[in-house]
Parts: sequence; C-alpha cells; structure tokens
Amino acid sequence: MTRLRFLALCGSLLITGQAQADAWRSVENQGFIRFTARLEGAEAPGTFRRFDVGLDFGGPESGDEQLRVEIDITSADMFSSDLNEGIADPAWFDFENHRNARFESNQVLSRGSGTFLARGELTLKGVTHAVEVPFQWVESAGIAVMEGNLVLLRGDFNIGSGEWANEDSIGQNVELQFEVKLAREQ
Repeated sequence: MTRLRFLALCGSLLITGQAQADAWRSVENQGFIRFTARLEGAEAPGTFRRFDVGLDFGGPESGDEQLRVEIDITSADMFSSDLNEGIADPAWFDFENHRNARFESNQVLSRGSGTFLARGELTLKGVTHAVEVPFQWVESAGIAVMEGNLVLLRGDFNIGSGEWANEDSIGQNVELQFEVKLAREQ
C-alpha cells in the first residue's frame, strides 16, 4: 500500500509540473487592450491601461485549458478629460461600483495555425454574458504574443444606459482589439 501511495504522489507531481509548464501570465506594461466606440458618427478610441491575463494549457486533448482576463475598468482612458470624466458615471462604466471586468473561459479551442477561440463569460458592470474571443497565439523562447479583436454591444452590459441607451449619438457596437505579451510561468 505504501508503494501505491508513493507512485500516486509521483504521478501527481508529474501532472502538477506539466500544468505549471503550460501556464502563461501577461507581462506588465507589455501590450494593450483598446476599444473603439462611435460618437456622433466618428470613432472614439480608448484604452485600458491596467489588465492581467492568464492562460493555462492543460495539454493535448485534456480539456483543461483556461483563459482569465481581469481589466481594471478605472484605468480606461479615452484621451479626453471630458470623456474620461463622463465614462466614470453610473450611466457608463460606474467606476464607484464596478471597478473590474472579468472574462473567464474553460473552453479554448484550437482552430489550427496558431488560431484559437475562447468561449466563456464576460462580466462587466455587474452583467454577465457568454462571449467568444478569437485570438492568434505566437510563441517563441518562453514568450508569447496573444492578439485578436471582437465586437461587443455596449447595451448588453448597460454601458450608456438611460438617456444614452439609444444609438442616436453613440453606436451600440464597441470594437475591442488586444495584443498581450505573456511569459511562461516557472
């Protein structure tokens, strides 16, 4: 019985070592998450300055892939003091009550040639919706770059509520573009 426990412990250590070898974490200040809205027909760009991304590959056909993205919503910058002041309000991002957005996926599907699709849930301003995030993955010498883009509907997350809910002056589609540098965790 002791020998069986020892073998089980060794197997557990091997599995743990493999999981750690396939864990990736974003490198601080190495990349971007940008968004573009439409304000009275013109593009209104912005960026989130603080975020954290973690990706765990569980190995071939393990089904244990996980992608986690945490964005500090209060770090949003639309390159205008008036717009930055406005997006902090409850009708928009509501910085006082909702400081972070979070995407969590337990299903990361390979589409071949370094292309993936993460299916998961995005929680923003207290509202959670299923979202699919397509991305490219390029890895070299323990460093990887993850990049992609997607479109979200701001109304799905109560962004621009009340008098701002219609599309008269602010479009519903918000394009997200990201490029994140990640390092393999030791």
